Formats: sequence, structure tokens, C-alpha cells
Amino acid sequence: MSVNNQGISLAQQDPTRGVTLKSNGPANITAGTRGFVLSSSDFTAWNNGGGVTPNSNLGFATAGEPTYGPGREFYTPLLGAAQGGNPAKLAEIKAYFDTHGLDTTNNTVYMFNVTWGSGSTLTGGVALVGLYYYDGGNTCDFYMGVVNTYTTAWQAPGSNTYQYGPIYTLPGTWNFPATFRLISPTIGDPQQWC
Repeated sequence: MSVNNQGISLAQQDPTRGVTLKSNGPANITAGTRGFVLSSSDFTAWNNGGGVTPNSNLGFATAGEPTYGPGREFYTPLLGAAQGGNPAKLAEIKAYFDTHGLDTTNNTVYMFNVTWGSGSTLTGGVALVGLYYYDGGNTCDFYMGVVNTYTTAWQAPGSNTYQYGPIYTLPGTWNFPATFRLISPTIGDPQQWC
């Protein structure tokens, strides 16, 4: 994609990379960070929280219960080797979390920009994401909950993401493959999966 307007160009060569803004001068601004893609071929098993209807490993639907947050309405691909996950994909995601200084002990969750697969309610949005890596990678849970961004409460670190707000779940259908990019500056919240 390229847009030229008054000496500013916007270019994105690779869907797993952030967007770089270039000017005619010496300044460059990078928005977003390199991300990762999760496909249905990367896992065979999953878990989910209340208000979620899984569509096997192809995607899931969220009801957007009036009081539920994305920490309660979650979908969790199981990425560990003992769980039928793709070891190379798990290594890639674990390296991404480590490189960005993100917790992988199930204590903190983070806000990510997500581009959802074909047939999803929206193609882009925000998701609450956590990685629980244990047992040397034989077991690994990749938690995700779709965030309703109708208010800006989700932008405040340390918010309640489980129930009764201020962060709620967006109802809809969410399909893979999905591209995840960490929102910068990092927004971390306490883990509250049910």
C-alpha cells in the first residue's frame, strides 16, 4: 500500500511488519512493531471462556455479554508440543514476547492490534493477549479476548478486563489467520482469565 500526499509516503511491504512513515526530510516514524500471524494450522486444540462459541480451530464467536470483559470471554489456542501445537510457531511467538519484554508466566496481559481473517465481523481491532508458557514449552496457552473500543478505557494500563468494566468484549465472529501487533506504548493489565 502506498499513499503520496505533500511529500509524505506511507509504505507497508510485509503484513507482519509495522508501518513506516517517510518524509522528504531526514525523519522517519515507525508506527507499530513487527508482529506475528496465527493460523488454524498452528494448533489443533483450544479452550474458551464464557460467552464464546468456538468454531474448532478456524475461529470463534463472542457474544459480547453486557457485563463480560475480554478476560472472561476469551479463546485460547493451545500451542504446546504436548497439546498438538506447532513448535516453530510457539518458538516465534515466545521470542516475540521475550524480545518485547512481555511476561509469559500468566501474570500480565497486553493490548494488541489485530487483523482478523476473511469472514470476520471486522477486519481490524484490538485484542487482549496473554501467553502462558510452562513445562519447557510442552504446554503453552495463547489467550485472546476481543476488546470493544467504544470507550477509551482499554487504553489505561491496569484496568479490570474480566467483568463489570471498564473494558468490555466486542460481539462478533473472529477468524484465522490473524495478525497480532503489540500496541506501543505497551498497555499491560493484570491477568484475569476465568
